[in-house]
Order: sequence, then structure tokens, then C-alpha cells
Amino acid sequence: MKLTNLMGVLVMSSVLGATSALAWSGKVSQVGDMIYKATGWDSLYVGHTGVLYTPGADRRIADVASGSDRTKYHHLSVVRSVGSFENDGYQGARRFTDERAHGLTYAQQAALLARVNYFNSSNVMYDDNHLDQKGTWFKHNYWWQDQSHWEFDCVGFVERIMEDIGLNPTYGGYESGIGWPLTVGEQRDSSHLTAAPSKLFRTVKSCATGAALSPQQEVSLVDGSYISYTCASRYQEYCIDDGSFDAYYDESCGD
Repeated sequence: MKLTNLMGVLVMSSVLGATSALAWSGKVSQVGDMIYKATGWDSLYVGHTGVLYTPGADRRIADVASGSDRTKYHHLSVVRSVGSFENDGYQGARRFTDERAHGLTYAQQAALLARVNYFNSSNVMYDDNHLDQKGTWFKHNYWWQDQSHWEFDCVGFVERIMEDIGLNPTYGGYESGIGWPLTVGEQRDSSHLTAAPSKLFRTVKSCATGAALSPQQEVSLVDGSYISYTCASRYQEYCIDDGSFDAYYDESCGD
């Protein structure tokens, strides 16, 4: 959903082009498949992306988009069909594959659905300026923005959702410095695919001080018994969103 002709992006693309991987071109079918389509004259930088979050015959994509087809404060769609991508400028899709399983594990699929539901329960705006690509929470009371909301662009939302469950579709250098802003083409063609984590590390911390309230816990993600997690701090959810301001999980993932 964006166009960028920044020289830095062009330089990074040429430098890393030799290591880029072609997008997987089959049909989207597994939860966590990232899907892409072109929306402009330059398919390298103009495009749109979403992530499959429901399997089966009724395949649905979660994506953040601008346009009149969204209500004012709800630019996150959870009802878009796969056909809206595959039948309109389809550019292929990507799927994570690691040494343990093809695609996402059960725990990751459940965690991905939980993250989509979490953001879907909030106001989500499209980031036209692409300054808050991977999500920033704004608490506003202005006449032009009278409700608190998250801001994402399409590629940033997919990056954020995948990183929240312990995967990283795109090399971090594309997200800041000379590679910023992250483009649809960079994410689509990136060969940077991290293996799925097998462990979650979490510590209960105080919302007020950030001090640890308990020793760090280690939770296995292999058997799928623990599904409500992110590989990041839960401060926003547990301290701000629910209004309790008591304690939160500070989480990270690894092997």
C-alpha cells in the first residue's frame, strides 16, 4: 500500500538482491502464510500484504489497509478473502519452514490467532506516513482523532504479527537506518527466515516500577500446551489496555 523511491532502499535492494529468495507461488493454505499483491506501477515497492489466520475452505486474511472500505477507526480487516489477493495482482506468498515442522506449529497458529484477535479488539488506523509501521499506540483526544488507536501500515502489521510469535520475516536493517522504511517488496523477497523458537522466557514485572515480582519462568512451546504468548513485553495489554496497572509479563523467545 505504499510507494517509496528512497535512494537508500534502492541501494540496500541491490546490495542484498543476491541473497533474496523468490516468493513461494503456490496457493495460500496454512495459518501464517504471508500473501502479496501488486497495487501500483512499480511492483518492487508498491503492493499490499496480509497474513492467513484461519485455515480450511473459508480462508481469511488479516490485513491493515486504508480506503473507504473501512470504518473510520477500524482499518484492520479480518474478513478479507484470499481471493482478493489471488485474483488481483497476485505476487505469491511466503511460508515459514523450520527443522521441526512444515509451516507453523500448533502453538504458533494459536498464538497468531490470539494476536489478530487482540489487535482486532482495538481501534486500528492505517499509517499513511509509514512512521509507525509495526504498530504504535496513540492515546488522543483531539477533534480530528477523538479515540485512542493503534497505527500500522500493511507490511508493518504482518512483520509485527510474525515477530510477536517468535518469527522474523525481514532482516532488521530494512526497518531502520538506510533501509527504512520497510517495503512490501523487501518483505516479500527476503531470505531472512528465522527458525521457530522452542522456549518462552517470561518474568512477572510491576507496571509501576518495572521491577521483577517473580523469578524468570521457562515454558516449552514445542508441545503446544501454552498458546497465549508473545515474544515481547505485555506491558501495553496488561497495564494499559485492561486499566489495572498492576503487573505484566515481560516475555522473550529462544531455543
